[in-house]
Amino acid sequence: MASFDVETNAAITPYLLPGESIKWSGRPKQGLLLTRKDAVLIPFSLLWCGFAVFWTTKVVESHAPLFAQLFGGLFVLIGLYIVIGRFPVDAWGRAGTYYAVTDGRLLITWPRKSISAAPLSSLINLSMTEHADGRATILAGAAGDGPYSYQTTNASQGNTVTHRVDRRKALTFIENGPEVFGLLQQATRQDPR
Repeated sequence: MASFDVETNAAITPYLLPGESIKWSGRPKQGLLLTRKDAVLIPFSLLWCGFAVFWTTKVVESHAPLFAQLFGGLFVLIGLYIVIGRFPVDAWGRAGTYYAVTDGRLLITWPRKSISAAPLSSLINLSMTEHADGRATILAGAAGDGPYSYQTTNASQGNTVTHRVDRRKALTFIENGPEVFGLLQQATRQDPR
């Protein structure tokens, strides 16, 4: 499989090692993006913002101390971000995000020239979620310390293993998800010998 995005290749090329070649490149879905979590976040954010506006209005009308008014204003700002602001911030982040699978590494760039590079041999616990629009999200966790961890228990041996996954290795809302997932599975396959 060889799927290449010209704009992505231009963004990734400066980070390639000598002799390294791109096997796949792509980007997350661009623009406004609603996900399943928004089915909960949107009603919650409307309630939060509505209550914050109501409470702050009452505090201002009662001529409460300035601290109480500013405190309410802070919660209104948080509510406005959750209701409206998070969508353009998310779109901006995805607009500057590029992915590539090379012959040795998984590369992810973000806005402000930030990059994550993980050797394919370090990736563990590959998982893929297919979305209704035909795109997919692949979580390719890297072995080692990270902000997310979980435990598995081997029933036959009775031992528990803690896995640490760095969520920054997620390829979100990409086209050709099953093909990319297969490419990563092949690249990370351990030698059974």
